Amino acid sequence: AVPGYAEAVIASLAHQRLKADPGAFAVYCNDGWTLIDPLVAAVTKMSYVDWVKKEIFAPLGMKNSTFSLAPLPDGSYAKAYKSGTAMPQEYINVDAAGGIYSTPADMAAFVRMFLNEGIAPGGARVLSKESVRKMGVDQTIGTFNPVPSKALAYGLGWDSVTESGLGNVGVKAWTKNGGTFFYGTQILVAP
Repeated sequence: AVPGYAEAVIASLAHQRLKADPGAFAVYCNDGWTLIDPLVAAVTKMSYVDWVKKEIFAPLGMKNSTFSLAPLPDGSYAKAYKSGTAMPQEYINVDAAGGIYSTPADMAAFVRMFLNEGIAPGGARVLSKESVRKMGVDQTIGTFNPVPSKALAYGLGWDSVTESGLGNVGVKAWTKNGGTFFYGTQILVAP
């Protein structure tokens, strides 16, 4: 991980003021994700990385997911190209705020856990049914929202808990973007 990243964010937040009372409005902010790292460490006495490996990757069978601090083996990932030239491997290792490297098969196992209301394919409970339900609640409802948009109906951990194309045919869907400088990723879950 980026050494001292969470601590630097905490130090910078110590000199900030809230724009409004908590719950007044909903916006996406990576600082909240960053704070999960020291929170998990304080509560579990494990590093965030070790906790994710034990509590999420292992029960879901996500054997090809990692927090990479060294170059991935050539041929094990899709290279990004700019003007026909391969770009160097990208590292966004800020743990909870971004830094998991995964495969489509592993991410499918992650998505199946949500479709199974928090239960891993092998039967282990990863999240409570109530936690999964609460993650799918639109956090923008009842908040100050001068320009309402169904495209940004933030859930807990989700960029949106609506997807207009599927919503038009009566299917609820949650989305999360994992894009970086060189890569674009998108998960869509239709529970």
